[in-house]
Amino acid sequence: MPPRVALVIAISEYDSLRPLRGASVDAVRACHCCQQLGFSITPIVGRVTMSQLDSGVGSFFQALEAVCVESSSPVALIIVSCHGLHCGSDECPQIITSEASTQSMDTFNVQEKIVRRLNGIRPQDRFGMSAVFIFDCCRENDSSENDNNVTWRSSSIMPSLRKDFYFLFSCDPGRRASERPEGGVIVHAVTMLLPYAVPIMKVLEEAARSVVVGPAASTRQRPWVNSRVGQEPLILGHVPGPLPQVLPAVGSSGTRGSVQPPVVNVVLVGGTGHGKTTLGNALCGRNAFLVSNDFESATEQAEGANFFESECCFRVVDTVGFLDTRLSPLEHADKFAEFADSVPDGVDAFLIVIRSGRFTQTDVDLFQSFCEAAGESAMQHAIVVFTFAKLSQLWGAECPLQVCRGSKNALLKGVAERVRQVIAVDLDGDDACNAARSKICKDILWLVGCNKATRYTNSTLQSAKQRRAELLDILQQLQGNRKELFELRAKAVLSGHASCLDVLQEARSALASQKEELKAEERKAEEAAAKPVELQREQAKERFCKRRITEDANGRLHKFKWVWDGTAKDEQTGFQVVSKHWKSQNGAKEHAREELFEAMWRNNLLS
Repeated sequence: MPPRVALVIAISEYDSLRPLRGASVDAVRACHCCQQLGFSITPIVGRVTMSQLDSGVGSFFQALEAVCVESSSPVALIIVSCHGLHCGSDECPQIITSEASTQSMDTFNVQEKIVRRLNGIRPQDRFGMSAVFIFDCCRENDSSENDNNVTWRSSSIMPSLRKDFYFLFSCDPGRRASERPEGGVIVHAVTMLLPYAVPIMKVLEEAARSVVVGPAASTRQRPWVNSRVGQEPLILGHVPGPLPQVLPAVGSSGTRGSVQPPVVNVVLVGGTGHGKTTLGNALCGRNAFLVSNDFESATEQAEGANFFESECCFRVVDTVGFLDTRLSPLEHADKFAEFADSVPDGVDAFLIVIRSGRFTQTDVDLFQSFCEAAGESAMQHAIVVFTFAKLSQLWGAECPLQVCRGSKNALLKGVAERVRQVIAVDLDGDDACNAARSKICKDILWLVGCNKATRYTNSTLQSAKQRRAELLDILQQLQGNRKELFELRAKAVLSGHASCLDVLQEARSALASQKEELKAEERKAEEAAAKPVELQREQAKERFCKRRITEDANGRLHKFKWVWDGTAKDEQTGFQVVSKHWKSQNGAKEHAREELFEAMWRNNLLS
């Protein structure tokens, strides 16, 4: 397969324009899709300044140029979800970065900084390079004057191109545009269809059509597709066609449409009394986990629950509290490993929960306990969440991570320098919990995009994944009540109320019992099928006895012994057999008669 390099730009935060929460969802969808298709990914997500965008695009071109030197026919995929506008005679949209103001709209020129650089790349082979652009960069016009609508509009003019380019653009939704927290309809449609083994132009045309007509239609989108195509059609996916119908993205309840939303696995870790379980309930929007009201932890084993936010399915696992007052170090390690059965596919984010207050050595010991249990690779997925932080200096800070990294408290600074993000939330009251949920989910989606949708895993999780795969395979083979029972048991494993290993052993026994029962039923069926055959044989024997059968026997010497050869003949059909080498004359006749019956039975001459 030719080398594949992807650039994912998803700008969700703006200083002067309205935020695009859906861009974070687009980033997750795009990264998962690119990972599935074998692309190396350069993600630029969240709050993105002009310098950060320039740097990220530069990293993308470094990766692309490197594969062009080593390989032939590379594929570049650029997916953009952000505010954008059309300026002057530029054929491509310009990207608005986070720090842009309505008075001075400095933009990132896609035609100059991406298209021209792509045109300048020269791969090894003569077939060149293919580039696919997906732009979902409309924005609502903040002006009240119709003449000032600067949102980028569709154009029939293509940029000057020297490669095989494929474009899908959304276009001017005008004054009716609204923010879509579930992500852009263009990105949703494209990421759903790209995995299919269908030429890319058909994929883009179907994606464009689906947002105009059909279940996922939006009257506010008027996308267009254009291309400069070479001789051979570009196919990115591997799933056999035809293309499915694009359905609306799943709703916040998880019930609208049948498209599976992106799943984000989140694991809560923290000490007893730090508000870890309270935070889990705030995220889920219900009392999914038991909260302790005394000095001992109420979480005795890892538990899991699901909730939907920003059109993603978040799976939250509440682990046993670190430094639990009733667990030995060995028991603590065993309990921590239990969460593996709830998220066998890996972890997108670890939320290290610490109660706000003076940061002491005890907090560092808690953090170090997590590092020792999960390993250094977990730091790329780690977010520190300070709970009940309304009165702390982190409350209201634009970037709590930078505040912590600049702190005079060396202990706090050391921890902050090792994690990816720091969040300060308050959990007193429903409004505070809802705000905490929104803030944390936004940062988790940002982290997933930054990590290119690559999850944390280790040997424990890999073993859990193998157990889960075997359990699902057994579930496919089970039948009837057994299947229903173990489907419920599998759900109990996901929620943390049952051990996957115990359920797997029970499922193995159930499958073995089912196989024995099926074998017994097969034997009974064979016996039942054999009874009519025996009856038919008896009836044929009776008919054979009523037929005119002539018998004879001739004696002769054989190896210095006298033997008899018997002959039996059915006079009606003329069918005859000879049975040789018998000791007596009568024995030869009897054996010849039996062999004649068997021969006529086999040849259906007695029906």
